[in-house]
Amino acid sequence: MKRLLITAGIICCAYTAMAQVVAAEYFIDTDPGAGNGIPVSTGSGDVVTFNAVIPTAALTNGFHMVAIRTKNAGGQWSLYESRGFYISTQTTSMPDIVAAEYFIDNDPGTGNGINVTPISNGATVSFAAAVPTTTLAQGFHMVAIRTKDATGQWSLYENRGFYISTQTNNTPDIVAAEYFIDNDPGTGNGINITPISNGITVSFAAAVPTTTLAQGFHMVAIRTKDATGQWSLYESRGFYISTQTTNMPDIVAAEYFIDTDPGTGNATPVTIPSGQTFNQSLALLVPGGTTNGQHFIAIRVKDANGNWGLFDFDTLTVSGSIPVTGLTLTARRVEHTVLVNWFTLTETNSHYFVLERSMDGIHFSSYAQSAAAGNSNNRRDYTYTDRQPFKHLNYYRIRQVDRDGRFAYSPVLLVRMNEEQPILVYPTVTRDIITVSGITSPVRLTLYNSSKQRVQTINGNAPSVKVNLQQLPAGTYWLLMESNGRLLHHCAVIRQ
Repeated sequence: MKRLLITAGIICCAYTAMAQVVAAEYFIDTDPGAGNGIPVSTGSGDVVTFNAVIPTAALTNGFHMVAIRTKNAGGQWSLYESRGFYISTQTTSMPDIVAAEYFIDNDPGTGNGINVTPISNGATVSFAAAVPTTTLAQGFHMVAIRTKDATGQWSLYENRGFYISTQTNNTPDIVAAEYFIDNDPGTGNGINITPISNGITVSFAAAVPTTTLAQGFHMVAIRTKDATGQWSLYESRGFYISTQTTNMPDIVAAEYFIDTDPGTGNATPVTIPSGQTFNQSLALLVPGGTTNGQHFIAIRVKDANGNWGLFDFDTLTVSGSIPVTGLTLTARRVEHTVLVNWFTLTETNSHYFVLERSMDGIHFSSYAQSAAAGNSNNRRDYTYTDRQPFKHLNYYRIRQVDRDGRFAYSPVLLVRMNEEQPILVYPTVTRDIITVSGITSPVRLTLYNSSKQRVQTINGNAPSVKVNLQQLPAGTYWLLMESNGRLLHHCAVIRQ
């Protein structure tokens, strides 16, 4: 069973008779309203610390959001605090963290932040970063940090707010610090951290022994004391103790795709040397039918256990002749079958078309094949009837293959056997607007960037919904479409 464990420290700061925290609740993805979430046992007090084990077995693979809020003795609910997380059935050990970067206020995009060095590579890393603030305006700001693993994938960022003030008088020095694990022994009773250099700000590293801790999740917290004897609130972080020390399996295979992910194991293979890492230049063929202009290219690797990693990607510019133009796919339900049609406007050395089908939109298999016109300057129409579609969801796409072996994919269409029309997203490469059609019930469209951060959410209930990408930076985004808590469609779109 998949379960998500969150550790929460809810702090209520009181200057004048603030009511105590007496209850807490959480929800996933959709806010049911204050008081209607899933209750969490917290105890009561101005400061409460608790662990909540959240079952995730019923959640689909992909991105989700968990949020938590608290209620005080006066019956008032707080605003909620949310975090994104990802559900996956993959159990392979995670690759090492090899780099980190931070930014202030505005996200410049993954890889464009301010590099943090040095860090010691590993599955977990501990480091301190001195962030200069002399150029920042007085007021509130946000600092965020993220890490990159050995496969080149950047994590989501973790951010904290802070305040810049020009006031430098009457601020007592910090003179002591302490930490504790899991249970707060009370201010002054934690484990002392020495030495620290007294000052308004201090920087220090503390080695926290973990040999006596049980395997599983724990929480470490730290606080400081000033020259007047006042202790600060603590800052906490969760961590995980594991006895697993197995080396990572070797990388044994690689594959790449352009623009549309055909699913792990279905992209174009690349020959690489086996090993935990590899570094080589690759000559990659651009599939036939790829239009002139900028495109998205991605590569991923497979280990000796048969597990595929996440893909890393970049952009490329294509120029030259176009073997096939105007490849357009449509599909619709006809009673208990699905009628699939596609056409081309021109063809040059086109060999054949493969109709591919999937029940999840990720893992496709070849289902039917049709000979191409070869060379044509006129529109050519093709059709196929799927007489045994899957019971619920049917994803379709066309793989167009040239005589030289190059190929290209059409956009992916979804046909639901209990709906009259498929869901269609077009165009998937654009500078401004994409359209989602085939909507028969209220839906929520969520757009994530390449760092898996939510950048836009649109609610719609019309036959079609427009998604405006004009205000977003160029890059690849993931579009998820949900209705009544159920994932209806997902695909990649590219903002040029």
